[in-house]
Amino acid sequence: MTVVLEPSGTALRARVDEPDWAAIVGDHTTSSLAPLPGTPASTVAADPAVAEAALLAVDMGVVGITLVSGRGDRGVLAQVGCDLRSVGIAVRALVPADDGSGPVAVPGIEISATVPEHLVAEILRLLPAAGLQRHTPADPVTLPYEASLSLFLALTTGDHALAQHVAQQAGFAEPPEVLVALAAGTTASASLTVHVAGHREQKLRQWLLADVGWVAVSTQGSRVTHTVRSRAEIGHDLVDLLAGAFEAAARDGDHDG
Repeated sequence: MTVVLEPSGTALRARVDEPDWAAIVGDHTTSSLAPLPGTPASTVAADPAVAEAALLAVDMGVVGITLVSGRGDRGVLAQVGCDLRSVGIAVRALVPADDGSGPVAVPGIEISATVPEHLVAEILRLLPAAGLQRHTPADPVTLPYEASLSLFLALTTGDHALAQHVAQQAGFAEPPEVLVALAAGTTASASLTVHVAGHREQKLRQWLLADVGWVAVSTQGSRVTHTVRSRAEIGHDLVDLLAGAFEAAARDGDHDG
């Protein structure tokens, strides 16, 4: 039976098995979403709308996004391709290997088709729930990379005297609460990369989940910034990030025209 897209949330979705995925993309992609080795391609023709969304995702369109997110030893790998009117999303689940050696790909791909207006909601859908346990100041905390690493190591090893010294050397009265939370342990992570076709530069966003919620981690030069972000704030950040990417793609299209 041919799989078709069906409404689900802010997109149309279909789940295809690995032979169907191999038939749709073939050797079209060498990314981590390539068909699993040894998979025979299905001989059943794919639904045109499913194939269109899948190929847009693997081709990355004019704005391409990759996302890896997970909680514990399970996660997802997603690839998103966008033109100025439509979005294709391909998602593969990751689970622990039988021998516990690391994540392995689950056969089968979830394919989604939507529009740019719903792209942020689709990305947030793939982030684990925060499960906020306690609050901490939301002001960004910026330190030199070496100081940030030294402080983190001191906190994780319980060397409170060294942690206090490093914090004061960096201009803080005490170790910032956000770093204390990260040192206590993280339960999930997410990494997102945005690429505009024809541009060498990529935009990277990273988040770690601690008991204070999601923490955005960014670097500029030799300095690292940690900022506690709610799910809504991550959404606003993504709106700004993707708006810039689509504007750049639109300008390139105008020049090509």
